Amino acid sequence: MKYLIIGNGVAGTTAAAHIRNLDKEGSIRIITEEAYPYYSRIRLIHFLGGEVDEKDLVIKKADWYEEQNIELSLNTEVVDIDINKKEVFISPDDRIHYDRLLLATGGVSFVPPISGANSEGVFTLRTLKDANEILEFVKRVINVSL
Repeated sequence: MKYLIIGNGVAGTTAAAHIRNLDKEGSIRIITEEAYPYYSRIRLIHFLGGEVDEKDLVIKKADWYEEQNIELSLNTEVVDIDINKKEVFISPDDRIHYDRLLLATGGVSFVPPISGANSEGVFTLRTLKDANEILEFVKRVINVSL
């Protein structure tokens, strides 16, 4: 059985772990647009505050995926899904076949359509990438090293 999970947050990672417990031989692949393995979104505020660094945020390190025989594809964007052919397209010419598909992409940050929302220095905080962009902005604006 080929399991494909889109999303490497708590839902996708937990699902992969449960699938592995039920099916020791099946192929499990997780696809995420993010550059990092499963990390604590809750602790992003601690990262911004300088209390922890990126490596401290990571909950499931590369060796966990290897031990569980789960393939993790970072920096991988899904561009289309053909449910009839059971294929996920990660580029126009690159597709992944699956037997079972789980969409576990989580939520999205929303900036209300209010005056100034598109201004420089207005951010949402959902991902580690968001947190790093906030830190880069702060460093640039106040011209200090954090």
